[in-house]
Amino acid sequence: MIVALSQPLTLLTTLTGPRLADDDRQRVVVMERDSGLIGTSMAMQNLLLAAHAAGLGASGMTGPLVAADRIREILRIPEAWHIAALVPVGYPDEEPVPTARKSVVHVTRWVR
Repeated sequence: MIVALSQPLTLLTTLTGPRLADDDRQRVVVMERDSGLIGTSMAMQNLLLAAHAAGLGASGMTGPLVAADRIREILRIPEAWHIAALVPVGYPDEEPVPTARKSVVHVTRWVR
């Protein structure tokens, strides 16, 4: 089991300090929090692709995070870190048939 953690990217908050208006500061805080989570998500995608290429089964799971406090306690994860997801990794017992996907025309919008 891999536990994917994220931490906010606090560069702008450090640079701007209290000079920003409250609403601008709040937007920066949200952007910094989301940037850390997005970076972790991209790393998880690479991890999942690498596991697949190595013949392993892996899946990103967020359902178990209903017990995030207990997971944090067991693994001694510092409060500064956010548990983004759990990734169980192992050798699959089967190779399921790929699920149907929507056509690209139904999920893509080109803006000019």
